[in-house]
Amino acid sequence: PPLLPPPSAPKYEVNSTDELMKVFSLKASADVVVASGTIIGLKTRLECDEDITVTIRGSGEGVTFDGKDKIGLFKVSGGCSLTLERLNLVNGNADGGAVHVKDGNLGLIDSHVANCKGDRGDWGGALYVDNFNRYKVRVKGSTFTSC
Repeated sequence: PPLLPPPSAPKYEVNSTDELMKVFSLKASADVVVASGTIIGLKTRLECDEDITVTIRGSGEGVTFDGKDKIGLFKVSGGCSLTLERLNLVNGNADGGAVHVKDGNLGLIDSHVANCKGDRGDWGGALYVDNFNRYKVRVKGSTFTSC
């Protein structure tokens, strides 16, 4: 099953990179819905580094997170549980081009990861997972292309 935010987690509806960055700066559990067709062009990797639960889901088609071949998209650490649902994750370039899971849990549901690369050769183009025996990574209904 997906890693769902607690029922008390506030729900945010966003349609821009700035709005999403504001939610991440709160460092609190959240249920984030990104408007259909929104393209989130990242200038810095989004880090979930607290013991919180965050779900980011697309409300429809075409919700895209783009690292522009310069940065990774997400980093999960500090016990965070992050679920990404109905998203396109593209052009990430870092240790774990799309997602680096260091100390936390990841759910990747009905999403597409494309054109991501690990910046050190063997550090995972799509996903790089540290401490695999301690934390959980769940992938369901997702596809990977050119990673």
